[in-house]
Amino acid sequence: MTLQEWTGQLVMQAREEQGYSQQYVADEVEIDLRTLKKIEEGKSDPDYITIYKLIHLLYISPKIMFYAEQSQAGLTMDHEYRRLLRFTPDQIAMISESALHVRSWYESHPDEYQEFMEKNGLC
Repeated sequence: MTLQEWTGQLVMQAREEQGYSQQYVADEVEIDLRTLKKIEEGKSDPDYITIYKLIHLLYISPKIMFYAEQSQAGLTMDHEYRRLLRFTPDQIAMISESALHVRSWYESHPDEYQEFMEKNGLC
């Protein structure tokens, strides 16, 4: 996947999650609707200013956009990033620390983890 395609997926996902129309986003970012459509299709290489405006308008994580694996996992991380923004920094730290603790336990108890996943229909 190219960086253009990845950027397009992130922009479309964030726009749709927030319920914004393409026209609204294009107007807010001060670009033509056709340009936004091309960005979302992965057929345009937006300039720095446009990327900056999209990141801020749609609450896209710059770190995920530029450094995460360009996959479904990366899209999921960006989705979760927007969900975490509703919490305070202390709450985010608590969530992260708890998740890391549980994940560490699961990795040292793979059989119990697999049993848990199967029992709860998560795999």
